[in-house]
Amino acid sequence: ATLIPGAVTGQILGGVIINRLNLSRYGMALMLIVTTVLMMCGCGLFYILRCDKRAVAGITVPYDSGNVIQYNFTRSSLTALSHDCNDGCDCPEGIYQPVCGDDLVTYVTPCHAGCTDINTDDGNVTYTGCSCIVNSDGSLGTARPQQCERPCSIWVFYILVMIPSSLLGTMAGIAGFMLQLRSVDEHHRGLAMSTANVLVKIL
Repeated sequence: ATLIPGAVTGQILGGVIINRLNLSRYGMALMLIVTTVLMMCGCGLFYILRCDKRAVAGITVPYDSGNVIQYNFTRSSLTALSHDCNDGCDCPEGIYQPVCGDDLVTYVTPCHAGCTDINTDDGNVTYTGCSCIVNSDGSLGTARPQQCERPCSIWVFYILVMIPSSLLGTMAGIAGFMLQLRSVDEHHRGLAMSTANVLVKIL
């Protein structure tokens, strides 16, 4: 839905530019190249600016203290999911039942958070006595059965970049389409356009 306004505007604007400026084949080729390069530059910014990874204890962030004990979680690589705060819990391998701790860190299971009890008095499930989650006052923290939200503040940047990029992309598409129509003989246009579409989808 974010791309629709830019895509619609780009199609209209591309047609208006070609018509008003009466672009030749070389002009449309130049328009195609310029809009494509600008679109790729805009999209390339997302490889530089991105949201932080979700904080998952033992996977993307380490446990806060103690000695880490390695064991095979994915069966293809060793992941530090066991820690001295949950070492005696005998946590199962290969199970993903995420909980969000008071420390805003996601734990693979309540067991990996060191939780020893569950509270359902208020109708909501809350895991308590979590030895891997220590509050600032030294008390054991709690966890909720869900992943913690991943903080990300670049959504405004995403919109500001993606709308112009989609506009430029559709302008490039219009320029390329018109360039095909004017460059290929009428008897071969169908084959040329179908071949071009196949190549675009493959690439």
